[in-house]
Amino acid sequence: MRLTRTVIAALAICLATFVPLQANAQGSPVQPMPVTPPPGAARLPLGTPLVITKQARFRTEPHPSADIISLLPAGTPVALAGPWGASWVQIRYQNKVGFVLRSLVRPTQ
Repeated sequence: MRLTRTVIAALAICLATFVPLQANAQGSPVQPMPVTPPPGAARLPLGTPLVITKQARFRTEPHPSADIISLLPAGTPVALAGPWGASWVQIRYQNKVGFVLRSLVRPTQ
């Protein structure tokens, strides 16, 4: 039984090292965020067109002190690049992937 647990643990570690992670705008791996989609967004596929609703800081990581890639004015079209987090959305803008506050983005209608 101990050998089986060891083999399973080793296999899990090996698989984890081969699972590709998406990179942010500066090439650093981005860890998956917990998914809490907003109403009506539960089934949005990656690449779904979104729009910035108020000026937003486009950041390298989902954290308020992360580096700012650029400022995105209201009305800027972007695309969904990852899951909706509790506070952040991963987006693609001009071939860069980063994060904006969830409250500042919505699906285009």
